[in-house]
Amino acid sequence: MVFQNPVLFNASVYENVAYSLKFRGVSGSELCERVLKMLEAVQLNPLAKEMHRLSLEGKHSGSPWRALVYDPALMLLDEPTANLDPANTLIIENALRDANLQGKTIILVTHNIFQAKRLAGWIALLLEGEIIEEQDAPSFFSNPIDPRTMRFINGDIVY
Repeated sequence: MVFQNPVLFNASVYENVAYSLKFRGVSGSELCERVLKMLEAVQLNPLAKEMHRLSLEGKHSGSPWRALVYDPALMLLDEPTANLDPANTLIIENALRDANLQGKTIILVTHNIFQAKRLAGWIALLLEGEIIEEQDAPSFFSNPIDPRTMRFINGDIVY
């Protein structure tokens, strides 16, 4: 589970990413290899030993890496790119897409319809705590069933 607000320890980038592996008993060269591979993939390896040099965006984007390095079968993410610049958003989206292509199930909560178009295979639209429509992404965007879905797709406020 990756929450919208970042939860990072007062430790280096490396230590923050390594935490989920250490918690699960991974150590030694396997730990080091997996953390460094993740940091390289998300372009944070130059800052591996740093904490204070991370921008707000870097700090905000840190939580997904701690989850992804563990290699879970299922991830639930709540607005993982909220308040991030486009460059960091793209890094996270690419990592999530790669994880999904490797067979990981990813449930992503987003209010960003463009992000949903880029990433989703299946979409459920919730209004007032109720799923009003769910279907595969191409059908959701091209042939919505509920008129509120079409209004949402068109950018109208439907709440």
